[in-house]
Amino acid sequence: MTADVVYAKPLPSIDAVSAGFWSAAREGRFVLYRCDDCGRNYYPATLCTQCSSNRPSMRWVDASGKGRLFSWIVMHRLYHPAFETDIPYNIAIVELDEGPFYMTNLVDCSDQELYSGMPLEVTFERATDDISLPHFRPAPGRGESQ
Repeated sequence: MTADVVYAKPLPSIDAVSAGFWSAAREGRFVLYRCDDCGRNYYPATLCTQCSSNRPSMRWVDASGKGRLFSWIVMHRLYHPAFETDIPYNIAIVELDEGPFYMTNLVDCSDQELYSGMPLEVTFERATDDISLPHFRPAPGRGESQ
């Protein structure tokens, strides 16, 4: 990224819980938080709500970065001035192959191409030198809309 380019859209607030996620994204890796006691995956979480362990050990693990389109909306109204040139844009919920749901934007396709169950894969947008944003795009070799 050149020094004269400024990312104008809102950026995530990185805290102790999410720092591992954003560090991996900066490296081009998509990770999930996993409970060592029961194996449940989360994005990100401070504790496991699946098992009855009082203090489950949670750690970041590499994920496939693949999933399917669960739901989406197309925004036609401007709610933040930084998105003015993007109208209309989508907000999507991806059901990851590992189980959790992830809210994101879909890129590299038109909103008219979207369909429920569409196979997707992660891609990263370098927003700043420190932050890369995971988005999802249609997976290669995807089937026709259903």
